[in-house]
Amino acid sequence: MSHPSFSVVVRNLKTVYRVEKGFLKAVDGVDLQIGKGAVLGLAGESACGKSTLAYSILRLLPANGEIISGEAILNGKNLVKMSEDELREVRWKEMSIVFQGSMNALNPCMNTANQIEEAILAHEKITKEEAEARTIKLLREVGISEKFTESFPHELSGGMKQRVMIAMALACEPKFLIADEPTTALDLIAQRNILKVLKEVQERMHLSVLLISHDLSVVAQMSDQVAIMYAGKIVEVGDIISIFHNGLHPYTRALINAFPDIRSNKKISGIPGDPPNLINPPPGCRFHPRCPLAEDICRRVEPELVEKQGHPVACHLVE
Repeated sequence: MSHPSFSVVVRNLKTVYRVEKGFLKAVDGVDLQIGKGAVLGLAGESACGKSTLAYSILRLLPANGEIISGEAILNGKNLVKMSEDELREVRWKEMSIVFQGSMNALNPCMNTANQIEEAILAHEKITKEEAEARTIKLLREVGISEKFTESFPHELSGGMKQRVMIAMALACEPKFLIADEPTTALDLIAQRNILKVLKEVQERMHLSVLLISHDLSVVAQMSDQVAIMYAGKIVEVGDIISIFHNGLHPYTRALINAFPDIRSNKKISGIPGDPPNLINPPPGCRFHPRCPLAEDICRRVEPELVEKQGHPVACHLVE
């Protein structure tokens, strides 16, 4: 059973993709907890498994994806064990997602209002008039005027399309929301406005949110806690201050050092190399081939995610 103070509890979740050369271990033994009304930021480079983790929780994996073990518990219900019929009852009404790439996620043949009304009418027994009224209210809440209800996706700006995606995700008043790179491809002003809308909605509705981003500034603005993901595994979890000012894992520090900070004169340094091939990941710590501090134990023994110096971290070198 899940702890009553958490909306979402993920335990030892493992997801693989069947590919030509074998099984790609995209999510490999992940444990996470998202508090009720809290925002957990999930950060890391591309191809580290962040989106796969989200789609595993929602059970929206492609045909070659499979959860091979573990649990994803939403308000006491194990999503991994649910049938498709049971999932249809949970999606939208209890959990939903803001996809990255709103142009691809929206139906180009439906206007703004119909996109949202369709979701409401498919999951709730209300009249079309009631669905229309709720749609207009939702659009107002995300900052879109009534005059755009008849507009089609190609007639909206990138920021407006993203606002429509947020309104769609909130259509059935869920309590858990996944925001997967919600500001991708937006300019800085649009990004700032979208984050402001998301934060206002999250606080007003007391939403639990999993915010996925490779942009550390987005994670810092929105999140209560941060989880750092690398090569299919969580390597560190902590509150904003702990992670950004006292990150313990070498990968966490490398991510922060690679991010510019206009308030300081710190030297920006990239992370050499690339994340490993997850069909055949390296033994020991998966970051050791890129880690300048790696020792012999890092190459041989996989570190566990355990409490060290105030928060969980998976690193032999912290002691």
